[in-house]
Amino acid sequence: MKNDRVLLESDLDSLKLIQKGKVRDLYEIDEDKILIVQTDRVSAFDKVFPNGIANKGVFLTKISSFWFKFFNKYNTHYIDESAERYLSKSDYLKVKERCFVAKKYSPLQLESIVRGYLSGSAWKSYEQSGKINGQVYEKNLKKNQKLPKPIFTPSTKAKQGEKDINISDESLVSIFGEQLKKMISELSIKIFIQASEYAKKRGVIIADTKFEFALNESNLIIIDELFTPDSSRFWIEGQDKIHHDKQLIRDWLISIKWSDKEDLPEIEPNLSKIVINSYKKIHDLLT
Repeated sequence: MKNDRVLLESDLDSLKLIQKGKVRDLYEIDEDKILIVQTDRVSAFDKVFPNGIANKGVFLTKISSFWFKFFNKYNTHYIDESAERYLSKSDYLKVKERCFVAKKYSPLQLESIVRGYLSGSAWKSYEQSGKINGQVYEKNLKKNQKLPKPIFTPSTKAKQGEKDINISDESLVSIFGEQLKKMISELSIKIFIQASEYAKKRGVIIADTKFEFALNESNLIIIDELFTPDSSRFWIEGQDKIHHDKQLIRDWLISIKWSDKEDLPEIEPNLSKIVINSYKKIHDLLT
């Protein structure tokens, strides 16, 4: 990709900014629609790095857009990528290929995580206690081992700067009720299985991912992003669980013994190249 511009701030004049997240900026188009801009900001451990990675937002947009179209038989917030009609020329050039138009919904305050393999925080919890989200699992499972079937391990959706907290099924029921909890878990696992089957044919393993949903009357709406390297762990078949996702950045922070009491350091240029090449690889294989 020829353009190595890093977009840290979208700063659009044409529309009203209604939310600035760790990576995405949301602008109001009208009472029913929003523009979602994927910047090149990078976050890890609920903090944002001072520098970004050029074109990361482009690949996040392209991958999410692909999956929203792939799952168009379900209710999603995705409309299209035709942002040009809502923006001035200068604004459009700033966020071209980094944004899409979506229906406006209020998100459920929940990270709906599905795991096909035992990795990340689930592995840490299992290693320490034999439990994942409060549920006991069989003994002697190994790190990155494929699970007998995908599991639903939700967490709270924390405010920026705060940490998400894993919650049990019982806690989820107490917050959302049995019926909605069942709808969320069943749809999450169904989508995960379908995406995993497709990805496997392309030589990609989806180890885990997270979804966000909104509720419109009695219908669950898939929102935010879908199966991106920011929200998922990807491995390539035959490459011994080498990450092609944001875990590369988390692992780097661990390797330099960074403490979560500190601000995040700047991402090193060599790491930026590895990360963006990994995101491009996943994009090219899946889409």
